[in-house]
Amino acid sequence: MIKRLLSVFIVILLLIGFCFAADEPFQTLLFCEDHSFNVGEDVIVSAKLDYLDELGIVYNFFNGSITANIDGKSLNNSTGGDGFVSFNFGKLSAGNYNVTFDYAGNESYESCNKSININVVPSGSNSSNISVNRSNNSVVDGESVGLSLTGFNLCLLFLLFGFLIVLLKYDIF
Repeated sequence: MIKRLLSVFIVILLLIGFCFAADEPFQTLLFCEDHSFNVGEDVIVSAKLDYLDELGIVYNFFNGSITANIDGKSLNNSTGGDGFVSFNFGKLSAGNYNVTFDYAGNESYESCNKSININVVPSGSNSSNISVNRSNNSVVDGESVGLSLTGFNLCLLFLLFGFLIVLLKYDIF
């Protein structure tokens, strides 16, 4: 008898909790990441808007209006069915920019915002330079030049061959 009363009491509490939870707005989540661009490229940045239901399950937010603010300029766009939205800020001069994304919310969904940094660098500043050291400081057309790999490239090669050795050792091929 006591177990039955306790079970009924718990069910009533859960129902009351769901009734009150339904009146509260859903929590929204805004996802976006820092980016780097070269001068002359269109600066296009995407964000994703999701929401959590009362059970904590994440859903894509569709038709949510997002405002993006960068360097005194505001753009508005709506999310698609997958929750993604993109903004094209055009070509920006070299420098660091702070971008703030805002979702205003409404009676059903909480407001949220997210800030990221955009770094616009002169073209070619992200490239790698290769220098050739020769004893007589000259390279003759048609003559081969030796290069040595160091740092990240060497590490990547090691990881690749290490992975292949593991695959061969365990007869995965």
